[in-house]
Amino acid sequence: MKKILLLIGVFCLLCSCAQYRVSTQYIDFSGYGIFLSQSNSVSFDHEPIGLVFAIVEAGMEGSKFLNATVDDALYALCEEALDKGAKGIINLTITYTATTTKQGSRVIETIRKINASGMAIKW
Repeated sequence: MKKILLLIGVFCLLCSCAQYRVSTQYIDFSGYGIFLSQSNSVSFDHEPIGLVFAIVEAGMEGSKFLNATVDDALYALCEEALDKGAKGIINLTITYTATTTKQGSRVIETIRKINASGMAIKW
């Protein structure tokens, strides 16, 4: 009976290998040279210019693999808005597509594509 209980205990320990993890990320909007807000409204008068969006996909550039990053997507989005004469982007939305691969007992998530969009505005 002790062997069975020990076997059940070992089995339970080996089956519960999932690790608890918390991931956080802080994005500083002040470094892009344009007003950015995830809110769909602002407290000042503005004129909408149009929808702007940027898509950044991970892939090979020459012999080097480049990951898709939120910073690259926001930079491209802000450049597009500035080119259109915008002073800000409201209703900013950032989404991503990821793939998971298994390497031994580890599961690795790789961000494959990041979409950033919002309403370009001027005042």
